[in-house]
Amino acid sequence: MKDQTENLYLTDEPLQIEKLSNAFSSRFNVIRAEQMTTAIAQSEVHCKAFTTGCLYNKHGKKIRLSERLGGFSGDVISLHNADALPRPSIFSSSKLQGNTFYLGVWMGHYGHFITETLSRLWAFREIKHFRHLVVFPFIFSHRKPVKDYQAYLMYLLDIPSDNIETLRAPRRFKSITVPEQGWTINHSVNSNIAPIYTHIRETHKTHHSSKETYERIFLSRNDKNYQRINNVADIEVLFKKNGFTIFYPDQLTMQQQLSIYSNCKVMAGFSGSALHNCLFTHQDTLVIELADMRTRDKFHPMQKAALELSGNPSQLIHYQGDQERNFNLEFLADELRLPSY
Repeated sequence: MKDQTENLYLTDEPLQIEKLSNAFSSRFNVIRAEQMTTAIAQSEVHCKAFTTGCLYNKHGKKIRLSERLGGFSGDVISLHNADALPRPSIFSSSKLQGNTFYLGVWMGHYGHFITETLSRLWAFREIKHFRHLVVFPFIFSHRKPVKDYQAYLMYLLDIPSDNIETLRAPRRFKSITVPEQGWTINHSVNSNIAPIYTHIRETHKTHHSSKETYERIFLSRNDKNYQRINNVADIEVLFKKNGFTIFYPDQLTMQQQLSIYSNCKVMAGFSGSALHNCLFTHQDTLVIELADMRTRDKFHPMQKAALELSGNPSQLIHYQGDQERNFNLEFLADELRLPSY
């Protein structure tokens, strides 16, 4: 069954998984849009770059489950993989012996990691039994292979992150298992991935029990690159006056974040990756999205998907601002006086 919510499909169809013998990977590469052929460039004119890199079976046919789909509704990175490649015997790379589990594309960006990358780990209870774990890199993940927050999330899922191999050159596999990616950015999300986030929250609580609760939290931004709303400091003042504690997620460890998210009653924040952390809250936590110029009077599609997975009650504060992207503080003050907050 599918339901279209703000141009993003929600589905509860069974997730697929495929086991292959003698499969191989193609080479990872990033191709700028201006380097692509005219036909492809015209079909996806909004894309700035294309990535290559996926798995092929022993006959050289592409395994579509292994691809990171992209280029939907504002996502500027799409993919360009041939439907078929020559048989793997032409490659000089050695075959990876033993059983291998494919973790998909390893996103370096936090928001993409907790949505796209984590969504392929729905079989997490089985992954620890595999000898090898492999991933493709992405345009944001060339430097540090596994970041601290990623390592902790993998630890909570009982997945050994120090055993992850990044596929940059062609590689062959004696046996490889490929699960379906449950969340495609700006396109679709499968409700069967929800247990991933519940398991992360509950396992964290067993390791870091905390009696401290937060009635209301506001997830803010203090980086200079944030340009969607200009008067962030003034907005923080208003939220503080209304009983919200201000947090900057990028200044907290993943352990600290999960302790806060799993113990708050109201989570508010700007539209964006930080508010996707509602995935780690309890179902009765109220989530408040402060919209920006992109959607104005609608939940952002990715946030809507996160709310559908988490089951949280939610409210939207419509964007009211000027051409300089300053949020209307009088309007916001009126909204925050509502008893539901």
